[in-house]
Amino acid sequence: MYVERLLQIHVAAMAAVATLLLGMGQQSMALPLMVFVAAAVSVWLTDITGTIALNRLVANLAALGAGLLTLHDLGQLPPHVRILGLANLLVYLQVILLFQKKDARRYRLLAMLSLLQVVVSAVFNQGLWFGILLTCYLFLGLSTLLLIHLYGEVERFHAVRKVAAATANGRPQRRWPLAASPVVFSGATGGRHGVGWELFGRVGGMGISTLGVAAIIFIAVPRLGDNAWRGPQLEARRVVGYTDTITLGELGQIIESPQEVLRIRFLDAENDEPYRVTLPEVYLHGTLVNDYRAGTWRYSLQGHRHRFRPLTSGPGPPEHRLVRQRITIEPLERLEVFCVWPFYPTNGQHSLRFDAQRPRLLRQMSERAQRLTFELYTTAFRNGIQTILQPADTEPDLDPLLQFPGTEGPEGLPTVARLAEEWLAESQIPPEDLLGRLRHLEFRLRDSEAFQYSLDGPPRDPSIDPLEDFLTNNPRGHCEYFSTALTMMLRSQGIPAQMVIGFRTDEWNEPGRFFQVRQLHAHTWVEAYVAPEFIPKELWTDSPLDWSRGAWMRLEATPGGLDAEAAGIGPKLAVERFLDALGRFWSNYVLEMDEARQREDVYEPAGEWMSARVSDLADPEWWQATMAQLRQALDVRRWNVNQWFSWRGGLAAMAVCLVLVIAYRTLRLVIRAALRQYRARVAAARARQAIRVAFYRRFENLVGKTGLIRGPAETQEEFAAAAGRHLAERAEKPELAAIPSVVASAFYQVRFGHTPLDKTQQTAVREALDELESALSTGKRP
Repeated sequence: MYVERLLQIHVAAMAAVATLLLGMGQQSMALPLMVFVAAAVSVWLTDITGTIALNRLVANLAALGAGLLTLHDLGQLPPHVRILGLANLLVYLQVILLFQKKDARRYRLLAMLSLLQVVVSAVFNQGLWFGILLTCYLFLGLSTLLLIHLYGEVERFHAVRKVAAATANGRPQRRWPLAASPVVFSGATGGRHGVGWELFGRVGGMGISTLGVAAIIFIAVPRLGDNAWRGPQLEARRVVGYTDTITLGELGQIIESPQEVLRIRFLDAENDEPYRVTLPEVYLHGTLVNDYRAGTWRYSLQGHRHRFRPLTSGPGPPEHRLVRQRITIEPLERLEVFCVWPFYPTNGQHSLRFDAQRPRLLRQMSERAQRLTFELYTTAFRNGIQTILQPADTEPDLDPLLQFPGTEGPEGLPTVARLAEEWLAESQIPPEDLLGRLRHLEFRLRDSEAFQYSLDGPPRDPSIDPLEDFLTNNPRGHCEYFSTALTMMLRSQGIPAQMVIGFRTDEWNEPGRFFQVRQLHAHTWVEAYVAPEFIPKELWTDSPLDWSRGAWMRLEATPGGLDAEAAGIGPKLAVERFLDALGRFWSNYVLEMDEARQREDVYEPAGEWMSARVSDLADPEWWQATMAQLRQALDVRRWNVNQWFSWRGGLAAMAVCLVLVIAYRTLRLVIRAALRQYRARVAAARARQAIRVAFYRRFENLVGKTGLIRGPAETQEEFAAAAGRHLAERAEKPELAAIPSVVASAFYQVRFGHTPLDKTQQTAVREALDELESALSTGKRP
């Protein structure tokens, strides 16, 4: 009874967890709650007390009704989600089975139905919690399968005992002398031995081993497809903050998504070696907005230039200080692609287009729903740092960048103009030092601590402009508030400025050597135009870039940099941060592990590491440095007790011991497996060798019946010649003289040439021996 009770609880738990996974995919908790209640009630009323037990007729009628209900629902569902209707049918059948009297067959059927639900749920849900619950389901399923096996064995022996008890006088049958004895587990006095903590310990070991082997196979086995599985249909992702209009306050409410947007690598254009960015902030340009009215940014199209042109028709890259940026961007609903500006096309063919009227880089419409990889040159880096001043590639149209609503009227910005004038007057920076004045306004917004960064901005006063409310009443907001404030302050002082929408990231992936950009890295900043006369003289002389058309200066007004809150991570609790990091790992290295990502994150880093280690082993200087470190470590006089006896040292020692134990056991298993395989091959070779020369032993046996035996020093060929003459004389058939030579030639081919006989040769040898045997059995004796 103990085994069966555990099995009943396990099966009910499997049904509940499987339906919960299905409900997560359907984004509905109605079915999971129903199954939770049904599983708990069935264990008590059906399995323990036996109050409710559906007979076969009632169960069949209920299953028929569930099937009809499912057919009705299927007609109302879209074609691509009709599989959910079939999954609901599995739930209904599972509930019906829970309220039936169970045997081994029904337990197996319940386990199978729950497994089918998990398979269906994986089509519509692959989030982090799905992975966590799926791991729990793995352990629960292994335990349930073991209990089903144990229950089947117990049930089988109970059936044998019933048959034995039915014999005459209640005596057990002689064929089964132990059939009438009570069923116990080995070494126990009751039926619980091995089914308690011992069972769960073994299941835990099996589950951990299964997860480890599955992880190794998942990481190591090459992917065959180009795209990762993202659900029943591949759709372009929505990029937060990228619309034709941006209203202050909207971006901060939707920016916390950790979904990946792109990856970017930087390579030295001369040797294609990784280019290391020393300042861990990278700005990726997306699009621009230049027209601000009543809290909303738009882009005002100006001029009559030809709007779109292929990227390859633009200006070529300069001949100096080039960095190659290799970008892999995910499917996005917007056409914009993001990169470090300024950019120049590489030698490869590009399908990208440049929007010259609204400066931005676009992909083709057909490329929105697929992952796109492209390369561009840039001159934005110097000594590993993305510079804040970049030369303008064309003569800018400054009129839209100077629009300011003034200080009067309902759309006026009096506080913006007043604060800009006060701050510049307090700085006493002369107008000739334009860069200093720009940096001072940036500093007052970002570092004065008078304004605070917040994802959830406070309610704004609807009677005034939200920017005015931000500067006067509630100085808390997201990055678009700070960028808007700085842009309008600059314009109020006659300095052309525009707001840039893009991404700012500091998430560096060391194994893959790339920057990772997520939705939560969406950001806005300011670009101010600097006329040629305000550009520092040292840039004209030290930099070979063309500064004759002026430059764009990047200004960062948002306080806090890329701290935890500003980056959108938000929660301060350690558990939530851990789950956030785990969710990123699950998304990047499980769900998105396609062929390209596996090559970038697994194969290439592993190959580089192996290449580096091989280079070290061949480098005499590395051996000298290693031996010097070893001698220093073995020098007792240099030992630091606090360094060796600490919790870090203990963890390191435990890790080393664990690695050594695992290596020893793995090596032992490999050696044993190799020895077993070698012995099996030797035995098989001997067996094949024995089979290969069987025809020659038959020949010697036939000849031996005539009294002719091969001598120890006589070769098979010499014996065949003598035997041929002897047999021809004995049977008075000259044609028998050639048969021994045929057999000897075949023997030499198999035994010493290690070449098996083909079908024609085997037939010839067999017919020759049959002819010889027939001639000897009917032949005339001399």
